[in-house]
Amino acid sequence: RRAFAGMPGAVASVHLVEIRADAAVHHHRRTTEIYLVLEGSGFIEVDGERFPVKPLTAIYLPPGVKHRAVGRLKLINVVVPAFDPADEVLD
Repeated sequence: RRAFAGMPGAVASVHLVEIRADAAVHHHRRTTEIYLVLEGSGFIEVDGERFPVKPLTAIYLPPGVKHRAVGRLKLINVVVPAFDPADEVLD
């Protein structure tokens, strides 16, 4: 679920994301993401290195950083600028 993603001129979007299986490694050319874990536990993999996460862990992901979520997690994803599917690159 994405709030503000389709709004003309939106400078950010907010997503509720549920990871039920390991996400695919990807990066963004111009997007910064901030993940805030709400529920579950697992890892965030950043440029091949895994970091454990639990509720209220926040992760800052600047453009160009390869990343993915691993485990069963529910998180808020703040995307700046607003989400653009053309900016997501699968690695």
